[in-house]
Amino acid sequence: MICVNMSILLFIVSPLLIIIIFFQSNNYIFSQEEILYHKTLNNLGNNLNLLSKIPIDTTGNSPNFIDIAHDKDKIYVLNYDSLSIISEVNHAKIKDIKFKNTPAHMVIANDNIFVSIPSDNNVSIISGDTDEKIKDIEVGEYPTFLISGLNNTLYVSNSEGNTLSLISLENNTKIKDIGVGEGPGI
Repeated sequence: MICVNMSILLFIVSPLLIIIIFFQSNNYIFSQEEILYHKTLNNLGNNLNLLSKIPIDTTGNSPNFIDIAHDKDKIYVLNYDSLSIISEVNHAKIKDIKFKNTPAHMVIANDNIFVSIPSDNNVSIISGDTDEKIKDIEVGEYPTFLISGLNNTLYVSNSEGNTLSLISLENNTKIKDIGVGEGPGI
């Protein structure tokens, strides 16, 4: 699987489930229980300089998504039941934020981290400044993918509700749901 998010490129390689992320001049490799940070990653095997290993919370499963807020110097790793927040400067874990149920996806927008929680039918908002949960926004049935769009709007695909929820990024409230085709994904 290959996912592209802004300047980040993810490769998930089976059966080892290694994820390689390239962005600017920094590179991260995910294993099942830690992030391996490399300054240089040339020819995918030669000249690997391991700078640090960052343990992450992987209760029940491997990490499944990463995003980086360079302006906050933070790395966000979405795990099976938590969000790990890591300093991009010294690679120390800042904290883990636990979720009652398994999250599906996350997006950084307007200095906040938005996390979809399908079985709760909501999107959790985490402050990028305080690293604390701000609130949950109820959306359609089984929210999966999130994307930040034009006009300060977050779009949430609700795969079992056949809707797209629109959330205002200005005041973190749901604007409306729009009916779409069966099983939407973004």
